[in-house]
Amino acid sequence: MSRLLENGVDITIDILTKFVKSTREIRRVAKLYGAGRYFLCRSCYRLAYESQRMGLADRQREKAEKIRIRLGGSGALADPFPWKPKYMHWQTYFRLREKAESAELTSLQLFLGSLERLEVALNRRG
Repeated sequence: MSRLLENGVDITIDILTKFVKSTREIRRVAKLYGAGRYFLCRSCYRLAYESQRMGLADRQREKAEKIRIRLGGSGALADPFPWKPKYMHWQTYFRLREKAESAELTSLQLFLGSLERLEVALNRRG
């Protein structure tokens, strides 16, 4: 183990497990980020993953796109739904297709709701 002290930040690096322990938070992390003055973990810098910044409509759209890509399609919702890949069980294909269609429908409903709210706000302005 080696110990680094830099401007009051105590970081312990465990060479064997390749985990880093920051004493601002008493927990082990696999990655450190240099987003500011120090190298700290994600939660110390309050960094968010992309999916945490997305709204429900965007997450549902992305879920549907990932399923389409998994089935061999392009991922575009405007394209026809992809055929069942060779060697995939029909039950699996129908389950994935149902999940994708449900996610697409939820995404479109939320998008239309946001358009309606935008239209009401624009009509108020005059």
